[in-house]
Amino acid sequence: MKFTLNLNENRMALNKIHARARMNAKFNKNRARLGKEFSEDGWMLTEGIGAILFYLIMIGVAAAILYLLFGSSKISQMQQSLSTMTMQIQGLYSGSAEYTGLTNDVALKAGAVPRKLLKGQSIKTPWGGNITVATGADSGTFTIKLEGVKQDDCSKLAAFQLDSWVNVDINGSSFDSTSGVTSAVSSCISANNVLTYTAR
Repeated sequence: MKFTLNLNENRMALNKIHARARMNAKFNKNRARLGKEFSEDGWMLTEGIGAILFYLIMIGVAAAILYLLFGSSKISQMQQSLSTMTMQIQGLYSGSAEYTGLTNDVALKAGAVPRKLLKGQSIKTPWGGNITVATGADSGTFTIKLEGVKQDDCSKLAAFQLDSWVNVDINGSSFDSTSGVTSAVSSCISANNVLTYTAR
């Protein structure tokens, strides 16, 4: 009887050991599976963040290139418009030795202003600054004044055909073909520069 009892007790103990072993095995299996899932999820998250950063960098580079191209286009547009408007005004007053009475209104009505500079009934630079045409200090000359020109753009416009103007005034300092481009460019020191071209 005692032997049977001990056998039953041993069998129960053995069953408990087996049950505990099965539970441990199941736990370890689940832990391994979860660990693998967490590892895969972590890798996918890292890949996702990397892809997002790459696309953001590419967008930034593309935006910078577009900004430079757009800025260069505005400079070219302003330079071309300056030349066109100068020739139109000279043609308008070709029968006179003076430019007396020249104003924005006169230039607009005579069609002397390039369309790219027209904003309603106003004359504007490609950057939105005011443009004013007027008779020069010498009535045999006229001026084209550009306001609100940023520093980088001012440097390029200051050097534009410097020898073809009577003079170019930049923020109150006057330059001509004998002054040199370097001196003219170095006067573009403001965030909103004013350039006045004088032509004959």
